[in-house]
Amino acid sequence: MVDHVTAYAQAVISGEIVAGEYIILACKRHMVDLERSKLAPFNYYFDVEEANARIDFTEILPNPETGEPVKLLSYQKWITGSIFGWKRKDNDNRRFKRALVTMARRNGKTFLISTMGTNEFFLCETPKRNRKIVFASNALKQAKLGFEYMKDQIRSLAKGSKAMKKRVKIKDAEIKDLFSGSTAYPISSDTSTGDGFASTVAIIDEFHESKDLKMYNLLKSGQIALKNSLLAIISTAGLNPNVPMYKEVQMLKKVLRKERSMDDYFIAIYEQDDVEKEAELPETWIKSNPILEHPEIGETIMESLKLDLIAAKEQRNLNALYVKNFNVWRQVSEESFISIDDWNACAVEEEPDLVGREVYIGLDMSRSDDLTAASWIYPLDDEARRYYVDSHSFIATKGGLDHKIKRDKIDYREMADRGYCTITNKETGIINQQQVIDYIKHRIKSQKLKVKGILYDPHAISLVLNELEEYPLIEVGQGAKRLSPPAKDFRLCVYDKRIIHTDNPLLTIAVNNAIVKEFNDLIRIDKDKNREKIDPIAAMITAHYEAMHYYADEFDWNTYYESEEFTL
Repeated sequence: MVDHVTAYAQAVISGEIVAGEYIILACKRHMVDLERSKLAPFNYYFDVEEANARIDFTEILPNPETGEPVKLLSYQKWITGSIFGWKRKDNDNRRFKRALVTMARRNGKTFLISTMGTNEFFLCETPKRNRKIVFASNALKQAKLGFEYMKDQIRSLAKGSKAMKKRVKIKDAEIKDLFSGSTAYPISSDTSTGDGFASTVAIIDEFHESKDLKMYNLLKSGQIALKNSLLAIISTAGLNPNVPMYKEVQMLKKVLRKERSMDDYFIAIYEQDDVEKEAELPETWIKSNPILEHPEIGETIMESLKLDLIAAKEQRNLNALYVKNFNVWRQVSEESFISIDDWNACAVEEEPDLVGREVYIGLDMSRSDDLTAASWIYPLDDEARRYYVDSHSFIATKGGLDHKIKRDKIDYREMADRGYCTITNKETGIINQQQVIDYIKHRIKSQKLKVKGILYDPHAISLVLNELEEYPLIEVGQGAKRLSPPAKDFRLCVYDKRIIHTDNPLLTIAVNNAIVKEFNDLIRIDKDKNREKIDPIAAMITAHYEAMHYYADEFDWNTYYESEEFTL
């Protein structure tokens, strides 16, 4: 019996099929799990017959463009066979209750999710009745695409079978199986709370467009009591790394790197490994465009990708091309202060021991009805001359906290619960500067810190200064001449991985929002939209005005002058 899933995994691992790092890791995961399945502690096994049955069924469904039975490519067989073939040993239900499949556009993602829906509609045995197949997306128009493909597939099946024609009733926004009572329908992010509950299979298309987890949580909560459910995300990358999907992808990369365990999550991340280099190497484009495997369609797609690259270079719009054509995450602006890849490369899992360390504190005092930030730079005094950085924000509620959460696309309540911010306790909703003072003093005392300086923007800070005068206070004007050197140096430290952080969400959002304005060889950080928050990174640059000199101050000039390196 042919095992299409394992054959693909072996071809990827051997290099016969060119693939990116995370597809190679996903294929290695499959091979390792085949061995693990032979042992009792591992509660999953791979059912080759089930995988092949799902693949065979899919191949009787019509190609949406030609109407002829579709011929799945090897990557499509791997995805389909993996999701449906892996099962639990204790009850034969599906292993993967979650799935993420991400690849560049024009690779047949929406068609693939429609076949998953059709598969479950007819072949799923648990539950036997009243299954719900839900197609979801941020916009109803997008959700309907997969749903319409599924309708077309079922109409094709009904043409060749009178029994099928009697069994299925197709409406504009619903497919009903009269035999099992099962239904399929599309929903969008503004769907009312009751809709989408208890979906056997829920598929979210183009999840990168979702600014929050409302729809995801709605679908997930509806599946809690179901033993054999599946929640699948299928999407291209996006131009906004401050969205839930980006965080999900980063978490799942850790799973593939074996930094954390999630055995019930199927992961397929088709992306370029080094997009700026590989954009010039068409032979690598199959990493993010697995459809290039197709001898005819692949040739057409390849030519289109080449033309898109030429146009993007001429228009200086490479970020959008990298996202849509090569499936890598980028900020929307070409002028981003620090790229998400460079910032992520500085992330560490655990906070270093900070007790007793020297620290620089930067303050960015906002308008009283906005956001204030206190950012912290700790020199680590190691051979790499690194700094550990962190930040804490203070949130005003004037105008209503719910309104601010919706406007800023940040769940400040969750951030406060996790210790990343403090929400004002003033009834007026404005920033309570005493909370800022108390937080700074408490952190200094609890960590027994030696404060090298509290650096501040002189705007609206008089009360804070009076309360913090026991520490060195350093005013830092906000002009470009003052802030350009620390901004440039901080960015260089990030490039050299001399900045480390523990992925503070509000600080990361600020870094992702920050763009650079350049003039006369000076730079200053700014933002594209007023609602985009950059206060934590602005406070960090203020702190770095002095912190950047920390290691220079420790340099032993006498030893240098006496060494052979010194020459006149």
